[in-house]
Amino acid sequence: MSNQKNKTRPLDELDEAILSLLRIEPLESNKTLAQKLTVSEAAIAARLRALERDGIMKVMAQCDYRAMGYDLVASVEIAVVGRKSDAVDEFSYLYLNGAGSEAEFRL
Repeated sequence: MSNQKNKTRPLDELDEAILSLLRIEPLESNKTLAQKLTVSEAAIAARLRALERDGIMKVMAQCDYRAMGYDLVASVEIAVVGRKSDAVDEFSYLYLNGAGSEAEFRL
């Protein structure tokens, strides 16, 4: 079976409608999508497979950190220039293992 990811192809009305509904309700079932679009569940399943296979759609999970009890969530990007890689490795290890919420790091 060949990998068709990143294959450019035009989207038809059904593809657009499926994507539009999934933007509103990402967990919508194939059955509900089929009912709303008056097509079969098999047609929906085939289209979803094709959209994912062609790289047009990705299925992703996102954590809701507020629901997990965190009061503040921040996305941090760190650029390191002119430092030894072992200092960066130590920072990454400590941060990814839980010290990041309560520690100050100096590189």
